[in-house]
Amino acid sequence: MKTCALINSRSPKGSELALKSLKNISNIRKILYAIKSAGVDDVYILVGENYADISSELEKSDAILIYDENYKKHSEFESEIYAMKNINKEYDRVLYTSVRSNLFSIDSIKKLLSYGTFAIGYYKNMQGNVALLPLKEFPKIDVKNNFLIESFQRIRVDWNFVDLDDRDILKNQNDIVFEETPLRCQIKLTIARDEKFFGPGTSRLLKLIEDTGSVKAAVSAMNISYSKAWNMINTMEKELGFTVVDRKSGGSGGGESKITAQGKAFLKKYELFLERTKPYIINNFEEIFYI
Repeated sequence: MKTCALINSRSPKGSELALKSLKNISNIRKILYAIKSAGVDDVYILVGENYADISSELEKSDAILIYDENYKKHSEFESEIYAMKNINKEYDRVLYTSVRSNLFSIDSIKKLLSYGTFAIGYYKNMQGNVALLPLKEFPKIDVKNNFLIESFQRIRVDWNFVDLDDRDILKNQNDIVFEETPLRCQIKLTIARDEKFFGPGTSRLLKLIEDTGSVKAAVSAMNISYSKAWNMINTMEKELGFTVVDRKSGGSGGGESKITAQGKAFLKKYELFLERTKPYIINNFEEIFYI
């Protein structure tokens, strides 16, 4: 099953907590790294308040930002609905959490991921604000509800109760003490010919262009410059010898763009290569550094 994550940093308190730092690392990066270390590569972050500061904090983090420009008019739940609508539909499930909820460890994330498409984290018989949500069920939820997890519970009764113990859920954010950050393996498989031209960033750029139909929207989500994106695309096309992004010029929106059939085929090969290689690398990393 394909899994992505959504971290909610909306609301004044949420955005403030996202930027709060302990031991020289912000809450939002701490959560992001924990999720990635558990094996979830594609992490979306919902942003409203303090967008400029949060996007700056997450620069070069490989996170995908979803900025709700109407956050002043939207409730937090409405912003979450907006975010869910903007998640690529290729995923089967979404690991959802909030910067305002209790933090949880890498082991807890792995424990949740070991369940099916719908699992909710509990601590001492109390439901936490962390869950695996079935993305394909999202169109069925009632958008008039107030809480995202409960909205899924109302349409699905076959969810898994996942008990997370003391070590897995830490104290309330106001009293939080971070655990020591473990070593993590960051895999960046790169393809080159005369020069490097394809890797995780390029792969994500193509998927976002295909999903949004716009290079401008894709670079906004990736938190990179428009010129950098086109430099990546031009280098890729030069090295491959064929057109990857079919572009149509336009006005202020930057024009419509889509990925060509050859581009999609190459992207699919890269993802298959990563899928087959990643478990081998991680197993060796854990064996060498932790066993």
